Amino acid sequence: ALAGFYRLADVALVTPLRDGMNLVAKEFVAAQKPDDPGVLVLSQFAGAAAELSGGALMVNPHETEGMALALRRALEMPLDERRERHARMMAVLKRNDIDSWAQSFLEALNEKPRVVANHFASRSPLQSLSFGTGWHGVHRPQGL
Repeated sequence: ALAGFYRLADVALVTPLRDGMNLVAKEFVAAQKPDDPGVLVLSQFAGAAAELSGGALMVNPHETEGMALALRRALEMPLDERRERHARMMAVLKRNDIDSWAQSFLEALNEKPRVVANHFASRSPLQSLSFGTGWHGVHRPQGL
């Protein structure tokens, strides 16, 4: 069902402030019609940003003016540029498919462990912060 909505969309705004692996952006790209693709507007903080920055319009979601400009650019983008950007992102998706991910994961598991002497001894303790807003952060006390 989602793939159908992605396929019909002219623009996708994927604008997390903090993210892990963002599959929504990749699903949008994969669902597009290559002959008439939509435009991906992607947060620089998205997990997929490093992979898709060659084709997506990259934005900082904290900058509302930049977001508005990117949305306008996406809506007015000529077909040939949309096709070029989509092709670049699809090439990345095809290159980094589930098989290549599984292979790199298994290779990492088989690597010889690297030990860094006293790595944790040199780290300062962190304190958890909460301001009653549901947001939690960490803080390294001064002097430690």
